[in-house]
Amino acid sequence: MRLGFSYKIGILITAAVLTTGLALGYVFKMYYQEDEKEHIIERVEDISKALSILFSDPLKKNRVSDAGMHMEAVMWKFKHINRIGLYDRSKRLLAEQSRSSAQPQFETTLLRKGMVLESPAYEWRDNTLLYIEPVTVNKATAGFIYFEYDAGFLTSYLMGKSVYFIIVTIFISLVFIIIGIIVSKKLIKPLSAISDASMKIAAGEMSVSVVADTNDEFRTLADNFNFMVDRLNSMNAEMDNYRKNLEYVITLRTERLHNTLKELQHQKDFMDQLISTVGAIIVVLDKDGKIVMFNKASQDLTGYDENEVKGLCIWDFLIPERFIPPVRTTFDELVEQKAPNSIKNPVLSKDGREFTLLWNNTVIVEENEIKYVVGTGIDITEKEQLETHLFETQRLRSVTTLVAGLSHNLNNILVGVLGYSGLLRMKLSSLQHKDSHELARIAETIESSAHRASALIQQLRTFSHKSRFEADLLSMNELVDEIITIIAPSFPKSIKIEKKTQPDLPNIKGDKEHMKQAILNICINAKEAMPDGGVLKIETYAEDINVAEHPLQKLGKTVVLKISDTGTGMEESVRSRIYEPFFTTKSMLEHTGLGLSVTYNIIKEHSGFVSAKSVPDKETTFTVYLPVA
Repeated sequence: MRLGFSYKIGILITAAVLTTGLALGYVFKMYYQEDEKEHIIERVEDISKALSILFSDPLKKNRVSDAGMHMEAVMWKFKHINRIGLYDRSKRLLAEQSRSSAQPQFETTLLRKGMVLESPAYEWRDNTLLYIEPVTVNKATAGFIYFEYDAGFLTSYLMGKSVYFIIVTIFISLVFIIIGIIVSKKLIKPLSAISDASMKIAAGEMSVSVVADTNDEFRTLADNFNFMVDRLNSMNAEMDNYRKNLEYVITLRTERLHNTLKELQHQKDFMDQLISTVGAIIVVLDKDGKIVMFNKASQDLTGYDENEVKGLCIWDFLIPERFIPPVRTTFDELVEQKAPNSIKNPVLSKDGREFTLLWNNTVIVEENEIKYVVGTGIDITEKEQLETHLFETQRLRSVTTLVAGLSHNLNNILVGVLGYSGLLRMKLSSLQHKDSHELARIAETIESSAHRASALIQQLRTFSHKSRFEADLLSMNELVDEIITIIAPSFPKSIKIEKKTQPDLPNIKGDKEHMKQAILNICINAKEAMPDGGVLKIETYAEDINVAEHPLQKLGKTVVLKISDTGTGMEESVRSRIYEPFFTTKSMLEHTGLGLSVTYNIIKEHSGFVSAKSVPDKETTFTVYLPVA
């Protein structure tokens, strides 16, 4: 419950009056008590002086009984005297009258001091006055009179005074409370009016005013309050105008901002769609080389999701280790010079494949500081493979043309050599000459060398497409079985041959002898790569090719032949030349260098594709892809 201001003033006045009354009551009580004690002391002093005169004669004449009669008369007259005793100088009791059987209490420091000094002395013990008066005889102290005066009546006397004072205080408090309430109400009235007006203003009623009928400070307060209300009304009117103008400006600016944001959103959506659908690879980096944006083409090529690579440096996962230095150099030059540049380098996909990209790089500068580095890349892997294949095809075509002419001419020459070597051997067999046997052996050597040359020419004719091609339905599993039957007896025992074929493998269409020759050439190449033994693994299976590994590789249902060895492997510089005619890493006296070239051409004639992957000192794998018949 909230108390009004007038009641608070009344309570404050009451508290002040009560506090003052209690304080004055305590002071008056102490004053009355001390005043009454002084009166008692004066009264006892008068009695003791009178008795001192009366007791001087009995002490002089040693008539103690007379002193007792005087004591009895005094105690009868003064009812508050509890004890009167007469003592000589040696503190010996000569006569005594007492209303109680208690022992006298004069053995105190103060009383002893009075007896020693032979002068009057007193001491209050609670509400009892202890008093000693010397008795003189011939101007000499002959003894002492001891009094015990009971002042217990002071308590009731002072209580009566206190009750009277309390009643007076209460009456005065009530008077002051009534006066305080009346005055406070009169004072509160203008304040209440101002308070009520303030509440109305707070509720939104701004037409109120306060009327004061006095000429004091409250009139000034009311005038100031009314002036404040007028100023508030004026300010509210101005604020309404400002608010309306501001609302109009905000509405106009909001509409313009909305249109601008809408246009920017359309542009952003268009750019996002353009960046997402464009075939070029777009990678946005910060000035430290960390990925900020990775468009859809980049994700499709590398297999990485944008959220997966954001915040990573491109050379930590995207650039092969051997190309990190040139890429870092190009990036640093771009950041330093702030000028566009370009670079061609391979990138790594998530599955470890390499793609060659041609990058055009630029920077976005804000306030003379590089904000972003933008790299736009084009995948030229297929283009480079096609260029390499075109170069190899043109080179092979030139060699093929040369080989075709040479094989025809050499074949004609070898016909004469074989014919005449046969005639020479026949002639030598009919002659009786001591060297005929040796000459016959030489003739056989010439004939054998001619046959070998003829076989070589046959290989050259096969390489140059001049040999006969007969297409039939073939089973790759049967071809593998026949090849294993051929090579198993001739291969060293240190080479283990493993076979894994898919049952119900679809047939292919081709020339059986040519296909056997192609597979045999790969197996012989694998044997020569394992001089210390190893494992030759031949595997067949069917696969539906959806993504071409090479531009020459055909899509669709395919029979795959995979031949692997655990031999010495090949360096990249060797692997890139294995299909070149007459290329060999061994002696030309023992190897023609045509085996894999012939294999390549045979597979190509069968609309197939052959790839080779090798890890130096570990393994080599040839994979042949042939379309299902």
